[in-house]
Amino acid sequence: MKQLLLITIILFLHISIAMAQAKYKRESTYLKVRSGEDITTYEFHSVQDFEENSMKILDEIPAANLPGKKEKDQDLTIEISITITSTDTSITITGSVTAPSQTIIAAVKKLQKQLVGIAME
Repeated sequence: MKQLLLITIILFLHISIAMAQAKYKRESTYLKVRSGEDITTYEFHSVQDFEENSMKILDEIPAANLPGKKEKDQDLTIEISITITSTDTSITITGSVTAPSQTIIAAVKKLQKQLVGIAME
């Protein structure tokens, strides 16, 4: 009985130490679309989720009807922010593009590839 208790304690300690040594990693990504005074923020819980779903959002932007907007208000600003936090460091990389809605998507897709590449190094 004592041997069983001793084995259980040793296994429990071994698992506890392994869990304590495991590196904590958290990823979050934000995509903000600003048109005039309107700001829409999309939050993603991982870089992979961002890569998979942000294209759907970006592809809808040129199709968005902007009625009643003045010529100067048709510029959009799209900001991408990627934060990766581990046990001992936190890295945040942010970039933004301001351009007319008809031309902004190509620039944002290029920015997205660059930021994801830097963040995942």
